[in-house]
Amino acid sequence: MKKIIKHKPIFGNQNWFNGKPDECEIAVRFDKKIFIGKFVDGKSSMFGLNQLGLTDGCLIGRDGTNDIIAMRRVIEISAWSEHDKEIGKLPPIGTSVEFYLNEKLTLPEHMKDWSSGDRLDILAHVMPYDTSAALTAVVHNRSNNCKYPVLTVCNACMRPIESAEEKSYRLKKEWSKQAQALKGSLHQLAIEDIYDALMSGELPHPKEI
Repeated sequence: MKKIIKHKPIFGNQNWFNGKPDECEIAVRFDKKIFIGKFVDGKSSMFGLNQLGLTDGCLIGRDGTNDIIAMRRVIEISAWSEHDKEIGKLPPIGTSVEFYLNEKLTLPEHMKDWSSGDRLDILAHVMPYDTSAALTAVVHNRSNNCKYPVLTVCNACMRPIESAEEKSYRLKKEWSKQAQALKGSLHQLAIEDIYDALMSGELPHPKEI
């Protein structure tokens, strides 16, 4: 399962971590230099930078000469998947998803300025008054065009944010199903081969005469 890395600031100037690997969680001033890295283990004061592919390392806190100037917590969150959606599981709090408007659904008036593809941040999970109903999520719509950016949304109106590869795969499957519905005698793999040829340019797209 894919993991999403989040960072929770603890103290200090978080700009020290800009451009550094996601695993970095601490900034230390040592011998007039700044070292950025992570704890080797939670109980010791050993601070190892070489594990991140860097060359320096130091001990912190043992002689009082080193200053911890910034710290953040590294949090791993499981990414929400299509399978999670199908079984009724909400996206984890702190993750982001896309707003999805199914053709069968009609938006209420206060959501008319929401559009498919809008990026949503999951703020909380809410249990409806009707315990037989599905959980909904409190989300923040990042679009600047929304009059009401914070609302509750059900699973049916959310979808995972796809990578380029995942989107390509999904579009290929959707196109193949549509083609097979029109030409049911074609084998599924043959349809996908045609799709690949069209996308690569090996087979030109048909044009109207």
